[in-house]
Amino acid sequence: MHPSPIKRTPGLLPRLLLFTSVALLLTVGPRLAYAQPLSVEIVEFDTTGFPTIRMAVQLWQDTTLFTSYSGVKFTVSENGRTQILQEMNCPADPDTRLSIALLIDRSGSMAERKVDGAIVNDPDTTKLRAAKAAVAAFVDRMGPSDEAGIFSFAWESGRIRGFSINQDFSKDKVLLKNSLVPISAGGGTWLWQAVLETLKRLDTRQGKKVLIVLTDGKSEKETRSVADVINEALQRKIPVYTVGLGEYVSATNLRAVAAATGGKYYYAKEVDSLSSIYDDIADEVLVDGCRITYVTDEPCWDGIVRNVVVEAFTRQQVIETDTAYHPENRLKPIRFSVADDITVEAGDTIVVPVFCEPVFNNGAFSFDVTLAYNWRLLNFQEVRTSNTRTENHQVQWDVLQPGVVRVYAPARPPAIQTPLLFNLVFDAVFVKDTNSTVLEFTSANYSEECPADVATEDGLIRLEPCITNYVLFTDSLSIKPAGSDLRLPLYLDPPPGNGDPVEIVVTVSYNSQLLRFTGFDETESVAAEISANVFPSGDGMVTIQMKGFLRGDRKLLGTLLFSVVDVPDSRVAIVTVENASVNTKCITTVQAHPLAVFIDGQCRKIASRRRAAFLSARPNPFNEQTLVHFVVPVDGRVRLRSITLSGVRVATYRDGWMRAGEYALPVAFDGISSGTFYLVLETGAGVDVKKIVMVK
Repeated sequence: MHPSPIKRTPGLLPRLLLFTSVALLLTVGPRLAYAQPLSVEIVEFDTTGFPTIRMAVQLWQDTTLFTSYSGVKFTVSENGRTQILQEMNCPADPDTRLSIALLIDRSGSMAERKVDGAIVNDPDTTKLRAAKAAVAAFVDRMGPSDEAGIFSFAWESGRIRGFSINQDFSKDKVLLKNSLVPISAGGGTWLWQAVLETLKRLDTRQGKKVLIVLTDGKSEKETRSVADVINEALQRKIPVYTVGLGEYVSATNLRAVAAATGGKYYYAKEVDSLSSIYDDIADEVLVDGCRITYVTDEPCWDGIVRNVVVEAFTRQQVIETDTAYHPENRLKPIRFSVADDITVEAGDTIVVPVFCEPVFNNGAFSFDVTLAYNWRLLNFQEVRTSNTRTENHQVQWDVLQPGVVRVYAPARPPAIQTPLLFNLVFDAVFVKDTNSTVLEFTSANYSEECPADVATEDGLIRLEPCITNYVLFTDSLSIKPAGSDLRLPLYLDPPPGNGDPVEIVVTVSYNSQLLRFTGFDETESVAAEISANVFPSGDGMVTIQMKGFLRGDRKLLGTLLFSVVDVPDSRVAIVTVENASVNTKCITTVQAHPLAVFIDGQCRKIASRRRAAFLSARPNPFNEQTLVHFVVPVDGRVRLRSITLSGVRVATYRDGWMRAGEYALPVAFDGISSGTFYLVLETGAGVDVKKIVMVK
């Protein structure tokens, strides 16, 4: 089949390397005609990744297939020239032919389907059901010496929901298929970290290793990248086969991983295709013998027939077989692409991989590309080449104008065989709405020994607004004698400021009959670093305004100063944050906690200062119910109640005459939301207070 011309059409995924149906001449040599105890056969020969050639070969002794290739070496030649082997993967353990990791996306989108153009949740999880069926059919095709592991992944609510080991490596097909049944969909797509976890587990196995990944979405909110996966798989020499399901996958990234590691990328537009895709993968990987990969030393599409000879060197003798293939006479297709649909939080640094395919080419190459982007959303910083194809190149870059960067390098051989050409580094500007920008190739040139036809594929970068949730609080429970001074520090967590402008406004109300505002202490606080203004109203309100550039990490905003009014009886004075705002480049919220100040009356003292007083709760924190222990020092009226931090009564447990003694009382908080409360015990000896925390 002749390929369609490769055009410069962003988003198009052109097939790179095809051969005419009549040009591929597969002429596997028979076993040696003369009496020979050993023979070698090519059972699979794949040229679709030209100039990368893949094959599967088997050794036979009479009619018995080899299961252990210890001490066997292979060489491959083309038209009489010995080729350099990129991979020779043979079974090391005669009891285990293949070790296969089957990784399944179980994110929430795997339970979605379209109905009349609208996305609805499918209670039968059509996608996941089809995926399970395809994987189960693959397991059924495994041989008795093959082992597999079933793994799945998702992400949920800002935390890792889990990389699940549904079934560790086993040769028991029933066990493997049963482990698929309980897998359910929910959460986001936590792709790359899951692939890395699976590679780590697969690397410990004895058979020929293969990883097969199925996903229906793009990786979300994780610190590991497609470049990390490529480097890890190359280091561990594990081929990764990727399967993208539906319209929302990042074909660029999945194709790059497969191409770099020696696997293949498959795309399923609908779930009906999954069964045939897993059948195709089974046809390729469930093969006895050795897998051999090499890059031809004649990588140009020159129309010349290549005669391939495979020699096997055993302890007994040297045996050989041959085949041939015929590339078309055409320009070599080269594709530059950018990692697709990257999501980053505003204000963060973003690393954008740029790929160049095909991967395997040992010859020197040079390139010169220019990319455009929205400079109002991205600030270009640098080009990074560590662990990329151009690590040993003298890569240079120029910012031609705001929003346009040129990256180029002289001709040199690749540092490592990976499609990752280099990384672009940007700082994402602060935005308060979701924005996106296309990273677009405006020009692309590539040069090597073969004439090239260059195509490009642009990428999309999404910027999510940064959101900071602040908590404004002060010290814990305060007990002050009447007529004393009171200091209430105000803390903001997390600490505001990283060199950016900030404006903070806090308005506090208080009981002016019990407390009198006397000032605001700025010592070692945020207020000491930026301009602060204090506006007391005289009627129980005070407002603090701060504005400027912060460069420290102080949580203390400042300290409110009060004097406590003389009162005869013990009282509770509530200090409430009426309004609090923190304005930065990000979207912000402020949660404020009020404070109850217990005033020790002149006549009736707070019992917590007396030896006879005792009040405790166990457990604390608790879930809905706790046991309160308390002491009544003298006969008389006793009141035991709970209040919120702002002084609002929650419940009264005892209110009446009681004899002196020790008591234990179970206290329930049914129908009350989780939070922090005070237990207040009032006896003839005074008032005792205990902070308690309920966590449901």
